[in-house]
Amino acid sequence: LRAVGGSAAAAEVGRGARDDAGQAAGPRRLQIQMEETTDEGADLRRLRRLCEALDRHTGDEIPVEIVIRRRDASAARLARGSVSTSALDRLLPEVQALLGVLGTAHEVGQVLAAGLIAAGR
Repeated sequence: LRAVGGSAAAAEVGRGARDDAGQAAGPRRLQIQMEETTDEGADLRRLRRLCEALDRHTGDEIPVEIVIRRRDASAARLARGSVSTSALDRLLPEVQALLGVLGTAHEVGQVLAAGLIAAGR
């Protein structure tokens, strides 16, 4: 994991800076958002399991960004390698099951937004 940023400003990105098409702004990536809880041990186990799942689907097509929304309303953004495009259909349900109600995982960024505009959405 490589820390990209952590501040109240990053919290705004984590909560969803959007472009004109309603998609998260920035380059195409898999964005995983996690909520920090009062149970630090459980949070670390969840993060470790998430990283293990990402390691099983390593590739070089789609960068992974993990946004941890802290209890103080700030956010930490972490870059976590890349995954293969072909693995997304298997990876997303696995990640969402790990996160449960404490997070989300979805593909965001410019390429996805351009595809939606081209499709007339």
